[in-house]
Amino acid sequence: MASSNLGGRKTPSIAGSRASVYSHGSTVRTVRTGVGVGKGSSRHSSKPAWYRRPILRHVFYTDLQRGAWHIGFYSLVSKVRYQVTTAHLDIMDEWHISVSESVDLVHLWLRSLLPP
Repeated sequence: MASSNLGGRKTPSIAGSRASVYSHGSTVRTVRTGVGVGKGSSRHSSKPAWYRRPILRHVFYTDLQRGAWHIGFYSLVSKVRYQVTTAHLDIMDEWHISVSESVDLVHLWLRSLLPP
């Protein structure tokens, strides 16, 4: 079954299992020859060969781009947190403030941000 050209648009062929607009030869050939029929036959084991199995079976990120974005954002947040911590320690050292006094100053600063 060939796809026809109606008004400049191609209609999809419906010969195969998937509708195809441009390449309908492979789906027609599959239907005619019966390729893929009997894949569950008893002569083949259902266990795939070792080279077809995934290397990592339980992967949190299968989408590498999304994982890279998450790692990038995590590293930026981690860097900012480290910079704030080291700046805080530098200020404590320069002003000769103990940790307890520093915690009190941070609490006072946070209370000043809240509305009365």
